[in-house]
Amino acid sequence: MTEHWQVEGPRVIDVGGEQQRVTKVIVAIVGGHVDVLGHAPATGTATPEDGDTIPGGPHGARVQVTSVQGLPLRVSWDGSTLRVMHVKETDETVLDALKRLIGARGVPTAVVTVSVPAQCRDNVNTVSASVLASGLHRGLTVNTVSGEATVSEAGPTLTLHTVSGAAECAGLDGEATIATVSGDVLVHSSALTRAAVNTVSGTVGLDLTQGQVSVRSSSVSGDVTVRAPFSGYAVGASTMSGQVVVDGTALARPSEGNTRSARAGDESLVVKANSVSGNIVVLRSEPQDAPPRSAPQDAPEPPPAPEPPPTQPGSWPTGSPWADQVDDPEGFPS
Repeated sequence: MTEHWQVEGPRVIDVGGEQQRVTKVIVAIVGGHVDVLGHAPATGTATPEDGDTIPGGPHGARVQVTSVQGLPLRVSWDGSTLRVMHVKETDETVLDALKRLIGARGVPTAVVTVSVPAQCRDNVNTVSASVLASGLHRGLTVNTVSGEATVSEAGPTLTLHTVSGAAECAGLDGEATIATVSGDVLVHSSALTRAAVNTVSGTVGLDLTQGQVSVRSSSVSGDVTVRAPFSGYAVGASTMSGQVVVDGTALARPSEGNTRSARAGDESLVVKANSVSGNIVVLRSEPQDAPPRSAPQDAPEPPPAPEPPPTQPGSWPTGSPWADQVDDPEGFPS
């Protein structure tokens, strides 16, 4: 039997437990902000910052609504799937249904935090609402039109689509597929094995922590930068007017076609990138477990600096680059 709630203001709803585990979460709101947080599996802590535990324990979920404006939220629970939505489920896509709600009455908004088991599947959809998702480890999908999306500590798969909203990710593992029109894509400190990024004018930056990875990227005017601790590479990059730089070496334009290729070492890093006018750059970074570099132990110490010559009060030392400007106040450097 499915339970339903209509939420028009601040409220907390707890669902699930050992007998009815939360396995899937669907969030669909128009404007505002949504947090989807994977709670601690051992304690069922509602958020990483507080000690309030969910009655359902590690297999339950909590919906905490801070504010609702314009339209009420519809929360439903069928024993396995939790839904927090501005719309009813129909045959059309959730994102299309959300867009229809934007009319003469303005943009419906809600501020919601959903704490879920880390091992449930999550699907988050918004029009302009920003999204923060963290600690989710069984697959995450985020669709937004103009909302900013921030994702951390997620895997083993991430699918993120945005039109103009920026996407910033950190601590990803597994595979990531990210598509944007004009929003920038930044991925920090992530142990991805596969990354596919498509954009029109957004800038793409991938900072990876392992060198065994396959990267595919397509853009029109946005620059693409990949940084990883690779031991070898196989790069195929096509750009009409942009530059291609691999491990500090600029690749010359071929006599025929636009594809520039470079191979070295064990080819652990595979990059296939296409751009019309954007630059494509592949950088080598140090492995995370690499020991810090230190100066040689037998390096001689520099000699002490000589004592400056004595000067008369109000005078400049001999040889000062500004000595000839003392009588000209306008000559002092700014």
